Amino acid sequence: GSTGTPKGIVVTHSGLRNEIEGYTKRWKLGAERTLQQSAFTFNHSSDQIYTGLSNGGSVYIVPWSARGSPLEITKIMHEQSITYTKATPSEYMLWMQYGGDALRLASKWRCTFGGGETLTST
Repeated sequence: GSTGTPKGIVVTHSGLRNEIEGYTKRWKLGAERTLQQSAFTFNHSSDQIYTGLSNGGSVYIVPWSARGSPLEITKIMHEQSITYTKATPSEYMLWMQYGGDALRLASKWRCTFGGGETLTST
């Protein structure tokens, strides 16, 4: 968890499969170009990886050196024609605050999924 104490949540194969199949059908996802910017220990990483691969798409793994930079991540989103992201609301806010011009150029980006924390109106 974010406090440094693992929550001990087990993600089963069937649970992950059901989640990805469910929102693939609901949101009509296809061969997405997904961004994988989360740590592999964070549950978002499995969604990022398997959403792209299970639908005939691809996954762009953000280099470690760029993971802390909203500007670098938004540049990657444009340069790699990313269509799908899953991030926390805080990550999305940082991308919007610091990646403005690059983010505006990311014209292929069409699917945003979130989680991990509360989404506020500010």
